Amino acid sequence: IYGLGQSWKGGNIKYTSGGGQKINILRENLVRYKDDKTKLILFSDAYDVIFTQSPEVLLKKFETLQPARVVFGAEDFCWPDQNLQ
Repeated sequence: IYGLGQSWKGGNIKYTSGGGQKINILRENLVRYKDDKTKLILFSDAYDVIFTQSPEVLLKKFETLQPARVVFGAEDFCWPDQNLQ
C-alpha cells in the first residue's frame, strides 16, 4: 500500500499539498510499471471506500469496459472550492 506509514499532510491546501499528496505518492511508485502492459492498478482516492466485492469480481467488471485502459470515478462535489464547478 503506497503511502502506508507516511504522515498525512493534506487537509489545508493553503500550506500543504492537500489531496495532491496521494497523487504524488502514486506517480512516484508507478514509474516502475511504465513498460508493463499486463499490470492492473486500482487507485482509490478516498478515505471512506469499502470494497464489498472480491478482487475477482472487480476484475471481471473492469474487463467488461474493454477496450478502456483507464477508468475514472467522479463525484459532483468540487473540493476545496465549490466555485470551480
